[in-house]
Amino acid sequence: MNEIKTISKGAFWLLVGFGASKLATLAFRVISARLFGVEVYGNFVVSFTLFSAISLISVFGLPLAMEYFFPRVKRSLAKGILLESLMVSTLISVALSSVLVLFFSYVVELFNVTDPSMLLIFLLITPIGAVSEILASVFRAYKNMKWEVLYKRVLPQVGVVVFLVLFSFLKLRSISIALSFALSYLLAAGVMFFVIRSSVFHDVRARRFNVIKLLGYAVPVSLSLMMMFLMVWEDNLIISYFLGPSAAGLYGSAAPISQFLILPASMFSVILLPVLSGITAGSKRARFVKVLSFSARWTLMLSLLFAIPIMIFSKLVLSLLFGSTFIGASTALSILAIGYVLFGLSQIFGRVLMSYNKPNLYMLTTVISVIANFVLNILLVPVLGINGAAVGTFSSMFILLVLTYLFVRFACNVTISDRRLFVGLLILIILSVLLYIASHISVNVVSVLVLAVLYFVSFFALLYILRVLTDEEIEMLKLLFARLNRKRY
Repeated sequence: MNEIKTISKGAFWLLVGFGASKLATLAFRVISARLFGVEVYGNFVVSFTLFSAISLISVFGLPLAMEYFFPRVKRSLAKGILLESLMVSTLISVALSSVLVLFFSYVVELFNVTDPSMLLIFLLITPIGAVSEILASVFRAYKNMKWEVLYKRVLPQVGVVVFLVLFSFLKLRSISIALSFALSYLLAAGVMFFVIRSSVFHDVRARRFNVIKLLGYAVPVSLSLMMMFLMVWEDNLIISYFLGPSAAGLYGSAAPISQFLILPASMFSVILLPVLSGITAGSKRARFVKVLSFSARWTLMLSLLFAIPIMIFSKLVLSLLFGSTFIGASTALSILAIGYVLFGLSQIFGRVLMSYNKPNLYMLTTVISVIANFVLNILLVPVLGINGAAVGTFSSMFILLVLTYLFVRFACNVTISDRRLFVGLLILIILSVLLYIASHISVNVVSVLVLAVLYFVSFFALLYILRVLTDEEIEMLKLLFARLNRKRY
């Protein structure tokens, strides 16, 4: 099936790109935490959260609107959409960052920030973050995941690590964190702009698109994305407000590890919207359900596959990466791990709602979930600390998954009944019990590595033996290994 191949090909590049970018992001956070300590790292978490919030608000849902409309219009109209989107997002980001700079002292006091210079730099570079999101959506809309991965995922994330190491040698102290982000994001945005201008829209004259139609799709999506961001990141701000930047830094060690579990969902969901939009436009329902089942099955199985060992060995993972000071976040890490598995699956169902042109329903699910998350965090953080934040985030992600599935089932009349998924989950349950028992025998780095290898090999071997893999999936795995082999030699 062409759609399965398109998603698998895109997923391969996203696996490479997201994997590299997530590893680079984790490396950046680990280096920052080890170089500057919990409090400075906590200031970074708060500053980056505000930077991400303004960038997300500024793009106004336009990236997903571009991904929806680009496959349906000519290049001249697509270029017009791009230019209008860049103008809108730039104006909004400049306005929002200016307001926060104007009330800078209040923001610093509100979130107990102890490194104002870092926060100020992050606020000033928010327009660059917004522009980068708009430019990267061009690659996703045209299903060119190689460029999206290289210029949006790998380049800026690897860049921040390189610049951080360089600045640390120059003894620039904590300000090197913000400067690393500023330079790497500016470089990535410049490269993307050049590539799009010279390769995607070369010799294409822009035509104006119906702005009302564009915003009609973008506004509900924008609100949904803002709500989604709050669900993922608002706990950092609430923790900093109640407990200070040191607690935010402690919690910030668990968050990036658990967010690795979004990788399988990201692999499929980013390319899924253009593919599903094309199928719905052709009213090919059987193909739609097959593509959705494929994406949902692998998203859930792969997410759980990695979540289980992270939960079982949470203390060891935190100690190895961030140091023994951060072991106190082990319970929060275990709770967040399951939460992000549910969150990833909800993103797949969210793409279904958007492909059916029902962004309002998607917005409703996120609004309800974010309100629940905010209320739970306000109630639980003062009592349970960072574990309360983890419980609140997990609960809101569970609510989001239930709501998106119900809307897909009843509003879109799409049902997933996948025997292979249930068999795969049964395999994971059995292996997780065995891994948990084995973890109590001996816990050191060597034994954990051996157990992890046996765990992963057993999972895929059982998938093959019990025929959980379809013929198409086996063929795609062969192509994947062949491609990896060619790259090695």
